Amino acid sequence: MASEVSGKKSGYDGKFMGIGIALGMAFGVVLGMLLFDNPGVGIAIGAGMGVAIGTALEIQAKERRDRS
Repeated sequence: MASEVSGKKSGYDGKFMGIGIALGMAFGVVLGMLLFDNPGVGIAIGAGMGVAIGTALEIQAKERRDRS
């Protein structure tokens, strides 16, 4: 919102972060059930993985936007 008021585009929409967290949590639940028999541990691991994946995808998307 503040970027719209100042007239500058921030370029951050966060869609890849959401996708990364969703995929990471799904993978984490499976991993947690297989390794620890506890989905709660898996959700925590998956959320961390999702943030890392989402951040990497956001950086790649930003670089692609900046090049074009």
